Amino acid sequence: LSALRSHLSGASWIEPEGGFFVSATLPGNVDGHGVWKHAKDYGLVLTDGRGFFPDGKGENFVRLPFCALSPDEMEEGIKRLAKAVGAHRR
Repeated sequence: LSALRSHLSGASWIEPEGGFFVSATLPGNVDGHGVWKHAKDYGLVLTDGRGFFPDGKGENFVRLPFCALSPDEMEEGIKRLAKAVGAHRR
């Protein structure tokens, strides 16, 4: 969560009390589909956020798993996501 606060300004998320992932929404001026489509270019594996919504409107939704990552790996992943988001601003 501290990495999100440090590197993803404009995004919003639900702070979990437990579980395996953080649900986050990228800023509205970001092409979320572009972030997902080019995630591998940044060393990320993301799921198309639209699949989490019955109406398909989750273009800017990302599900960030944290259960198998160290704090350093999480920090690096969020930094990479921030680069992808910066490259796909509208």
